[in-house]
Amino acid sequence: MLENVPSGIFVKDARSLRLVRVNRAIEESLDATRDEMIGRRVEDLLSQSEVTEINAEHAVAAKAFSDPRHVGWVRIATSWDAVASEVRIEVQDNGLGMSPETVARAFEAFFTTKRSDEGTGLGLCITQSIVTDHGGRLEIDTSTGAGTTMIIGLPHRERASVCGASDRAASDGQRGRVLVVDDEQIVRDLLADVLRGRGHEVVMAADGLAAIRHVQRCADAAPFDVVLTDIRMPKMTGIELLEACCDNGTATVDQFVIMTGALISQEVLALERRGARIMVKPFHVREVNDLVAQTLLSRTR
Repeated sequence: MLENVPSGIFVKDARSLRLVRVNRAIEESLDATRDEMIGRRVEDLLSQSEVTEINAEHAVAAKAFSDPRHVGWVRIATSWDAVASEVRIEVQDNGLGMSPETVARAFEAFFTTKRSDEGTGLGLCITQSIVTDHGGRLEIDTSTGAGTTMIIGLPHRERASVCGASDRAASDGQRGRVLVVDDEQIVRDLLADVLRGRGHEVVMAADGLAAIRHVQRCADAAPFDVVLTDIRMPKMTGIELLEACCDNGTATVDQFVIMTGALISQEVLALERRGARIMVKPFHVREVNDLVAQTLLSRTR
């Protein structure tokens, strides 16, 4: 149910610094994705005044499979909390819900309970990053077998309270130029969005060879402060990239943040002893921001 949030209440778009009316943004998003919905009752349901109810494809698919009589749905509700001074968005489904163990790891990048061909484990991680960039909070209310409600709380902004880009940058701490290297585009895009949300300038490369070209091209005019790279990639590994940059003098070990799996090799531990920072998958968005911030701080001392 999209309640009549007061007309003077807005939330701020973190990228464009525009003021946004939440109900309008949700309705426009639903209009844009309407043809992709699995249900055919969407037109009728969107016209109802009290509740927006959409047949869900992913959130309730497992429960529908186990019980053919089960009719899956997703409800989107908005409300205004005057006490907390926030606009609240709730997305509720009647699927299988989550166990406490799953909830504890739900926001970790690459964590998923789906098969490898069904999901990447990045959806909630990206969502949390977007909500955080807007100064909000994201919570999960769920229990096994009872469905799930995702609760987003966004601080309201009145027209006079919108700050400029320089004010936002000042609150974000030190910023730098970051090269993100990963052969998976969805991972590159996630990391780039997270870092740009903190005011960093980001360049992306799909493999080590492309990364070396970026580093060499920018070495004199605008060198990178941080190189965030995956360890396993075609053409050139992250370790080979690091050693090549160190050998040709275009970067140093302490500029590198290495992403690796849970099994950390002796070679990776040796790089850590030399000054590189290690980020183990699955990781949390805040780990990305923290490690980049630590790298920037260490290079200004």
